[in-house]
Amino acid sequence: MSRGAELRRLSARLLALGVLAGSAMLAGRVAADAKPKGRVQGAISLPSPEFLKHVSIGYDDVVADVLWFQTMQYYGEWRLRQHGLEFFRHMVDCVIALDPHFEEAYRFAGMVLAEDMQRPDQAIALLQEGMSRNPRSWWLPFEAGFVEYVVRMDDAAACVWFERAAQVPGAPDFPRRFAAFVAGRAGDLQVSLLLWQAIAETTQNESLRQRALDYVAQLQATIRGDAPVPEWAKRKRAITRTTRDAGT
Repeated sequence: MSRGAELRRLSARLLALGVLAGSAMLAGRVAADAKPKGRVQGAISLPSPEFLKHVSIGYDDVVADVLWFQTMQYYGEWRLRQHGLEFFRHMVDCVIALDPHFEEAYRFAGMVLAEDMQRPDQAIALLQEGMSRNPRSWWLPFEAGFVEYVVRMDDAAACVWFERAAQVPGAPDFPRRFAAFVAGRAGDLQVSLLLWQAIAETTQNESLRQRALDYVAQLQATIRGDAPVPEWAKRKRAITRTTRDAGT
């Protein structure tokens, strides 16, 4: 196939994806404001990961990039209170079905599931899925340790994940340092501060980076004595764990 024909084929596929992604976004917006019956209809109208993989034939990574842009737009609109997050997980599943090695999708989606949707169990499960597909990634087990420490407030499980991250070949030293921090200073706000600083300095996602910087500023004010401990940072084990899944 000539380069010109290949480019035309790619353009056609991207156009098809744009229609599909736009339909998904429209369905999400309609369903967010609709009655229960409308929600079901909206969900049914979303393309499945299998269908997107079929229509992308040979351009999975390109299609994943376009759909990730749509997913981030959907999340941004949620932050502006334009709709709910009902379709966020489905859109992420489509992205990682097309590009299972896209680490940032697992990282950001894990944070949204844990923090915004209050489903740390799903966050850990998604990160584990990413680890199985990306065994050389130390970031994914590190992120699981972050969720355990900051959201689930499970220091022991956080240590397990940080140690696992440190054991990945090529991992830097700081996952092991965090394991030591958590073991010796459980519940210390300084540990939470360092974790959020690590997220802010390493994420490729601007929305997550801004949130991390905001949390860093809040924690710094608390540590200086200029503000009380933020509600989100208090060591309350309020989120029920159904199964112990760390490190498995």
